[in-house]
Formats: sequence, structure tokens, C-alpha cells
Amino acid sequence: MFYNNVSYNNNSGYTLGKTTTTVNNIEFSNKVPSYRSGLHHHNSWNLSDYTVSASDFVSLDPSSPDFLRLKAGSGLVNVGSDIGFPFNGTAPDLGVYEQY
Repeated sequence: MFYNNVSYNNNSGYTLGKTTTTVNNIEFSNKVPSYRSGLHHHNSWNLSDYTVSASDFVSLDPSSPDFLRLKAGSGLVNVGSDIGFPFNGTAPDLGVYEQY
């Protein structure tokens, strides 16, 4: 199980095995796309007609306390799958942080 992660600005994205379930993850600005097999849904790459961009995030500076936190109004907010963690809004957010 691989839930609520962000792969950002890496040499490659996720490399996950065929039995891995991935849910509520974000992939952005990696040099090589992820290798994905197994079950994956409600991730940034599963969204139709939406491309993740820098404007989705409060900060892309690793030294910031808001690093990879989603901005209010981002298309990645309230589009996740309920996997049993508390969330605010109509559905969980993608990535590490939930909007409160």
C-alpha cells in the first residue's frame, strides 16, 4: 500500500511493483515518469484533463514549512479516495497534507 505521497523533482517518479496499491498520490516535475503497475486510483496521474503545476502548491522550497502543501482551490483538493484517515471537505486531498 502506498498512500498520500508526493514525488517531486526527482530523477524518476515512483517505481512500484505489480502488487502495490497506490491511492491519493501526486507526481510532479520528475525527470523520468513513474513505472506503475498494480492497482492505482485517485492519484494525480489518474485525473482526466488536469495537469499538476507549481500553482497547485503553497511552496516548492524544501526549507519551507509549507513545502508541497496544496493551495486552497487546487484541483488536487477534495478529489482523493477515503482510505480511513480523517479529512476535511467532500473527499480527501491528494498528497501529504489535508486542507483544514
